[in-house]
Amino acid sequence: MKTRDQFMAIFESIDFTKVIDHPNILIAANFWDNKRYCAARTCYRFMRALDDLIDNHKAAHKCIRERT
Repeated sequence: MKTRDQFMAIFESIDFTKVIDHPNILIAANFWDNKRYCAARTCYRFMRALDDLIDNHKAAHKCIRERT
């Protein structure tokens, strides 16, 4: 468990002007224990990769899938 000083250090280290680089889930996860934070970072990386694939597909196609 983290102490109040550790929480304050985490909070003060966050550059809220760069929220694009530090999405809310990773900011929140930083307050959890280290294993959960690392798991959140891993999941977020995969989620971003999938989001980028979808965005790239949508840029090249009108629809995500053909309408039936």
